[in-house]
Amino acid sequence: MKTMSKEKRLFLEDVMKNGIIDEVDLMKTHLSELVRLFQSLVDDSNHSENISEINKSSTSDTLNTFQPRPVVFTGPSGVGKGTLIDMLMKRFQNDQFGFSVSHTTRNPREGEMNGVHYNFTSVDRMKNEIDEGKFIEHAQVHGNYYGTSVEAVESVRKLGKICILDIDVQGVRYVKKSALDPRYVFIAPPSMDVLERRLRDRGTENEQDIAKRLGNVAQEIEYGNGNCNFDRVFVNDDLGNTFSAIVEEIKGWYPHLIEFKEKTMDEDFNGIDHFGKEPLSANKVPGKMIEILLQLRDIIEQIDYAKAFASMGGITFLMKCTSERKHVPRSVRAQCLGVLSMICQNNPSVQHAMLEQNSMHYLSDLYFVEFPLKKSSTVEEVDGMVRSRIIQALSCSIRNHALAESKFCMENKSKLLLESGLGLHTEHETLPPPPLTLRKRTLFFLQALLTSDSSDEKRITLFTSSLHYIVNNFLDVDNPIGSSVEIREMALTLFTCILSQQKFVSSIIGMRGTIVTLGVKRVSNIRTMEGSEEYNLYAEELDLWERLIVNLARASIG
Repeated sequence: MKTMSKEKRLFLEDVMKNGIIDEVDLMKTHLSELVRLFQSLVDDSNHSENISEINKSSTSDTLNTFQPRPVVFTGPSGVGKGTLIDMLMKRFQNDQFGFSVSHTTRNPREGEMNGVHYNFTSVDRMKNEIDEGKFIEHAQVHGNYYGTSVEAVESVRKLGKICILDIDVQGVRYVKKSALDPRYVFIAPPSMDVLERRLRDRGTENEQDIAKRLGNVAQEIEYGNGNCNFDRVFVNDDLGNTFSAIVEEIKGWYPHLIEFKEKTMDEDFNGIDHFGKEPLSANKVPGKMIEILLQLRDIIEQIDYAKAFASMGGITFLMKCTSERKHVPRSVRAQCLGVLSMICQNNPSVQHAMLEQNSMHYLSDLYFVEFPLKKSSTVEEVDGMVRSRIIQALSCSIRNHALAESKFCMENKSKLLLESGLGLHTEHETLPPPPLTLRKRTLFFLQALLTSDSSDEKRITLFTSSLHYIVNNFLDVDNPIGSSVEIREMALTLFTCILSQQKFVSSIIGMRGTIVTLGVKRVSNIRTMEGSEEYNLYAEELDLWERLIVNLARASIG
């Protein structure tokens, strides 16, 4: 992490000497003002559009790629799952959650509506649809069929919402075999006596039904407490406390969520005051936010101040602000990502905090939201500004942190994300090629992953397709991509570093023929320039080519 400039240091020392404010208080002041300005952007947008219009816009082509991981809620009947889910969906703005309406063959209870509480259907029809593969999970519980259809989940996810599933233990076992990849929450009762009392108090089942439900509880609780069956287990001994604990966990999993204003954002930022400032006009808010973010970057260049900023809720705010594509301009969101990169860089404690908040999954999802879907000069993200900053933030939050690197490489989207940043998929998907800045940041990130101390043969193999693409495109001076001296030098450095480590080089040796052919041609071409001013421009590249060819020869002999 860089050292603060002398001028900035002297200014801040002077400020502190006069007893006005110290750096931590200054960060707190800046963060408070950012929260206030951010909320004004959200409120202004919400006043100008009703919720139905906001939801309608979320079905755009861009959001079709943004499908957050669903959340599965499981627990014995009567434990309070339905109440907790209702509370959760009301807690967050603009229908950020969507409920997957399950199918069942049981009869509706009083007040239940078809298509709202359940999709009520017949046994024969449900069996037929199960045979046709239309259900993610299904089970026979208490003599009735229950199930979650593919259509029910996809209809929620296509809106960019977090899909909530309320299913039983049998259903969870099916889901774990599917490609859905949700988070799992188990709600347990404080005791069997309390659960039985709740079942009787709600007055919706007869004695026979209650006996059936209680008969399954012991097995359900045993599975709920089983090792690694669920991401979190909550004992619902107090509804308010249980709900608060669930909200905190959910906010950690999905930092982009925004709560209703009745719960002030202060609660997310450890009691920061808003100072009662007068609101700026809407057109001045983005400029003011960028000004404050730049000032924050000057302070958090220092590792200790970066830690302090993270501890006061800075990461949570930056995540929320970058996710608000509808309310916050790209320029502001890009600056937020820049600050996020700064506080993570070479800072293990902040990297660990990012890991605990599941930031890599969130940032990966955000990258694909920003990904342009067609070649068009009107596509807002065609310049790759936000995507480049996302790659940079991912790189800073992960590299040189062994656990973070390992978890990133296990994420389903990691391979696709780096390939798309390099430009591997653009022809097939008729997408605009990534800009040079995005390619360079992706290449730098890939090098960090493949040459770190925690890298292994499995990781090299995972990104072999990216390495082949780099050889065939970045090293070829006749290729439009390879026409950039800087990107050729970065690619040569990547392969030289992998070979110099003398481990897991089989993938590189397999590309030896192409590399040597390109290298011999390029070295010969550069040497013809010797004695000219142009030669000096390529001296570094020449050295890298020669070193790479020598290292390849040594690796092949070894």
